[in-house]
Amino acid sequence: MAQSPRLPAPLLAFRISIADNVPSGKSPPARIAPPSATVSRKGPTMATIDKAVEIAAQAHAGVKDKQGQPYLLHPIRVMMGVSGEAAQIVAVLHDVVEDTPLTFDEVAAVGFSDEVLEALRLVTHEKEVPYADYVIACKANPIARQVKMSDLRDNSSLSRLLLRPDRLVSDSQRMQKYLLSYRFLQDELSEADYCRLMVDLKA
Repeated sequence: MAQSPRLPAPLLAFRISIADNVPSGKSPPARIAPPSATVSRKGPTMATIDKAVEIAAQAHAGVKDKQGQPYLLHPIRVMMGVSGEAAQIVAVLHDVVEDTPLTFDEVAAVGFSDEVLEALRLVTHEKEVPYADYVIACKANPIARQVKMSDLRDNSSLSRLLLRPDRLVSDSQRMQKYLLSYRFLQDELSEADYCRLMVDLKA
């Protein structure tokens, strides 16, 4: 039986203040210690999962998701749904550049491997890129594919399912988009069928 992914040390000491009530969206600017001059993405001092969790905790501090829960719990769950340290690093950081003031260059400067940085770029959805094109690019990279599938599973879970009466159509379309994307990543849909269905969905 496969073992569950190791829980990084920073999580054991991380404390979430339920008094914070910052709405979802862009996080407050994160403070990340500047990388040591000796850090090398290919050397023995390469940044690890512990550093990735620290960055995510700082970047998402005080932010709530649409259910009012600490947003950090989402990337943590995504991280726990993948295997391998590189995938775990990408998973816990997957929304840092997309949803917080941190830039990709700032994250890269910490010292993550080229393998991690390549996958992290792919799972970071740039708003001007059509969602289907973004998912297709993720599928081409084994780490990005694994992380995106875990992300979609968490976003589609019943505990996070959001169907608001005043936004029923858009919320339903979002869930259909997630389902189609997951089926494509699982090889249950061809790329042509996926693109056609996404166009029909206007996603």
